[in-house]
This record gives sequence, C-alpha cells and structure tokens, in this order.
Amino acid sequence: MPNATSKNAMQHQPNALPWAGKVSLYQHIRTHLDPTSGALCDTGFDLPDDEERFGGERIRWAPGALEGAFSPHAESEEARQTRLAEILDALTELTRHPSETKRARVYETFMADDTLGFIDPLLQALAQNEKILLPRLYHEAHWMASAAAHRGVVKAGIALLGLFDTQENTELLMTLGKHDEFTLYAMVALANTLRDPEERFESLWQLAKSVKGWGKIHLVERLVSLPQAQREDFKAWLLRYGCENEVMDEYLAYACAVCGELEEALEAEAIDEELLAGAAIIISALIHGGPAEDMTHYEEGAAATERFLYHFAKRAQTLRDFYTAKQIYDFINEEEQEWAKLAERGWTPEKRSLLSAQCEDILRDPKWPPMILQALDDPRRRALACAAAHHLQLDVWEKLFAQLKAAPQEPSLYYELMQTREAHRIDRVVTFAAQALPLDEIASGPANELFGAQPHQCLDFILQELGKFPGLGWPLLEAGLRSPVVRHRHWVLNVLKRWGKHKWPQTAWSMLQSALTIEPEEKVKEHISQLLSDSHQRGEDEDD
Repeated sequence: MPNATSKNAMQHQPNALPWAGKVSLYQHIRTHLDPTSGALCDTGFDLPDDEERFGGERIRWAPGALEGAFSPHAESEEARQTRLAEILDALTELTRHPSETKRARVYETFMADDTLGFIDPLLQALAQNEKILLPRLYHEAHWMASAAAHRGVVKAGIALLGLFDTQENTELLMTLGKHDEFTLYAMVALANTLRDPEERFESLWQLAKSVKGWGKIHLVERLVSLPQAQREDFKAWLLRYGCENEVMDEYLAYACAVCGELEEALEAEAIDEELLAGAAIIISALIHGGPAEDMTHYEEGAAATERFLYHFAKRAQTLRDFYTAKQIYDFINEEEQEWAKLAERGWTPEKRSLLSAQCEDILRDPKWPPMILQALDDPRRRALACAAAHHLQLDVWEKLFAQLKAAPQEPSLYYELMQTREAHRIDRVVTFAAQALPLDEIASGPANELFGAQPHQCLDFILQELGKFPGLGWPLLEAGLRSPVVRHRHWVLNVLKRWGKHKWPQTAWSMLQSALTIEPEEKVKEHISQLLSDSHQRGEDEDD
C-alpha cells in the first residue's frame, strides 16, 4: 500500500493533473460567441466544469450569482488569514521554483471557487511581497485565465492579471467577461489595466451589451458611477436597454431612471418605441420594488409615470402593455403604501387620482377581452392572459379546465385553476388530478428533494390552496405526505392543521403515525408530532 507521500506524488503526475485532458473555459467561451453580435450563444452558457463544480448539489448558483450574493462575513477572520497565508506560500513557491507539482498545488487551491472571499487582501499582500517573482506570477496568471478548465482558477487568474500594467490581455479579458460567471472579475481587471478613461468606459459598456445576468448588473452599476455616464448616447442606452436582465430588473431600475434622466427623456412630445418599452420595464421594476432603490426613492417618479402614461395610453397594444398599466393602477390604489412620504415626491392624492383614471382608460379598452381569450391558447402568454382576465373579472376557468384535460400534467394550468373560491370547481380539479397524475410515482417515499419532476410541480400548486377547502383532495394529501419533496410534506401538514381534526377522514391518524416512523427530515417529524399532539389534546378537551 503506498504511503501518503507517494499518493500525493501520484496525484500530480502529468496524467493526473486537474486540468489534463479538459477544455479551457476561455476556449469554450471563445468557441461559443455569436459571430454577428459578439455575445455568448445559449450553447455556451453551460460551462464544461459544471458537473464537477456542482455535482451532487441540489441548488446550483446561476452564473455570477455567487459573487452577487457574497457576504464578506461568511467565514471567520482567522480562517481567512489562514487561507491567505496558504495561497501566498503556494504562489511564492511556484514563482521561485516552478514545476507542474507546484502549479497543481496552486490550481487545486483555487478550484474551491471562493476567490471573492480573499482576493482583495491577496492582491494587496502580493503587491508588498518581495519574495514573489512578478514576471513568473504574470506568466502563471495568464496561464490560469487562458488555459484553466475550472472556474475558480480562471477567476483567480483574471484577478491576478489586474495587478499588471499591461493592455495586452484586453481581448482575453473581454472574451471571458462575456460569460456572467467571469464578468465581475474581467470588469475589475479591465478597469485596472486600461489606461485611457474613454477606452476603459467603451470597453466596459461594450461588455455590458454582451451579458444578460449578474454580469450586466455589475457592469451597469459600475458604469453609472463613471464621469462618462453623462454622455447622451449612454443615457439613451440605459433607458432603452440598460435595465432589463435575467436576474431581476429591480436591481438596475433606479440607476437607469436617475442616470438616464427618464423623466426628462419622456418630456418630449414624441418618443421612439424602444424608449417606451424601456421606460415600461423601468417603471414596472420601480413599482415592484426589491433589492435596490424603488419608487419610494425616485424623486421624479410621479412626473415620470405621468409622462409615461401620456405616451403609453395611445400605444398600448399587447397583453404585456395591459399588465404594465395594471401594475401602475394597482400601485396607485394600494392603501398600504407610504403615501405621506410619496406625496413629497409628487404622489399627491390629486395626482394619483389623475393617473388612476388614465390607467382605467387603458384597461377598459374593449380590445382586451378577445385578445385575452386568444392568448389563453398560447402557453407563453397564458399567465399574462390570466392576470388580465382576473383584473377584468373575465371568467376563463372552464376554458382552462378544458385545456387541462388535454394537458393533464401542465403545472401552470393547475396554478391558474386553483385560484378560485368556489369549492365545486376545486372539487373538479382535485378529482381530475387524482386520476390524471401518477400518484404512485409522486408518493415514492419521503426524502430531502427540493423540486421533483413535473407531476410534483403540479401537486405543488394544488397543495398550496387545499387548506381553504376542508375535506377535498384527500388522495392528493396522502400522496403529498409520501412525496420525496420536503415542502409537499410540510404543506400537507399545514392543510390538515387548517382543516381541524373534525374534518379529517378516519385514515388520517394512521397515515400520520406511519409517516412519523419513516420521515427522514427532523423538522417534518417535529411538525407531524406537534400536529398529532395538538389534535390528541383537542380530542381530550372535547371529550371532557
């Protein structure tokens, strides 16, 4: 049996190197760029190291989301300092005595993909460390960025390249930055290495046009802080294309509205379609609110909304337009808003009444009902159509139920059909579901899964609403309590609690007792025990 030393040596033989035989992520991205737009094609979105990075994990970070959600307090200061010392030691050894073994040691250190947690102190320490041979460090950084097959190593390579005052890596950094996983690192490195402020701004802006997710969020937030953000062409882009992204439009809405001077742009007597569409996205996101500043922070919000409706009222033609008008209407008529504070920003009772009337004029247009009925047949537009139908009190339930019969495992149809207060309709849905869904497959046994297959998603939307309808859907509750999806079991228990034991069938007690003996999740076991205990106590009180 080989000892530990020989094992380590074996691991670092050329055929066992962690990058050996694998495609570099830089080459992967470069190969999947659209030749016309220069942006990353959908085929390049998944990185070759995805399975190695996330294998076995139930939840995977979206590209760039790890950095977007990063907290510098995720680990102790002692742990950070220990890790920093290990990395400095490994890099020093690699630059002074380069070898495949030492490169592999550094490589494996960065494979953990926790670069953001230590990169700033690492760069500061490297700049002050006289033992590090900088030419060799540059060589290794370039190799990591261009040749590494693992994202954590590529990120570290990009960050290290930002230490060096050279523009020869611009193409490399721009290419890597077109994947949201690396945009933040490429952005910082480009900002550090491009000397001319105008060239730096243009490069970052070009990159922002090429990404759609967290990378776009990072870039736009950086760009609006630069002096060049006052350029009219950039402000025009912000209002038309700067806000929409694949994470949450709410992250960028305020920055785009303020820096792009939305209210001023809407003052024009006539505006182009792109500005109208962009303004709709920005205003909707500001109304919805979320992780960044919203309409309560936007000084010109009331004025911008008024000008937007002036243009919008004449041109609202799609269900997306209907939904935008509905969002504004709902916001204006929401009693729980901080209207005293908002009145200081122009949202006076008089202004709100005026804007509400403008929205009503749009929403009452007779063209909407036939458009809604037609859109119900298109799964891509069904959700918008249902929201519009609900606002107009247009009863489309029977039409949706007919669609469910043709597509009995379509989750979105169960969601829409369960949005009713009529018990007889709910009874029809759950009776149909009990026959149409593969309950034996759904009830494969309790586990700790988060999602499940499509039939599990159908059950999701049923269980969430069953608490309002005592006695209905018992076969679905039985299946839910044996589902591998954890939330299903919690929902079943919540439904039973809401019903009260006097509404339980006789089999409920034995079902819960059996479930308790096989439940793998401690919190669910506690939930079952509490429900049985509460019900037993109520039974004794009633007997007394």
